[in-house]
Amino acid sequence: MIKQITRKEWIEALKSGKYEQTTDALYRRGVGYCCLGVLCSIAGNSDDTLDGVGTLDLSRFGIDVSGLGVWYREAVEEADCSPAAVLASKNDSGFTFNQIADLLIFDSWIRGMEQD
Repeated sequence: MIKQITRKEWIEALKSGKYEQTTDALYRRGVGYCCLGVLCSIAGNSDDTLDGVGTLDLSRFGIDVSGLGVWYREAVEEADCSPAAVLASKNDSGFTFNQIADLLIFDSWIRGMEQD
């Protein structure tokens, strides 16, 4: 069963050190997760389900990141792409999980997620 994840839970998971980081996929067996893959994982999706799935295929996992804060909306409008694409781009361009978590802490909220 997929569970509702709070922003705080996602940030804690990103900062936990439990997850190795990878690029271009939600999860790669033996390598790690992208920041969106961590979200999918803590929501209850198995590694087998996430393995090799592209970072922009979140809708099939019931994940919605379209309600992020001002910096995020501006980046989406400027890049003319989806909110998930902006996070995936940050992840794939070398932002660490800690840096991504800090972005989520300082100016964002996820639609359908608690703010704290």
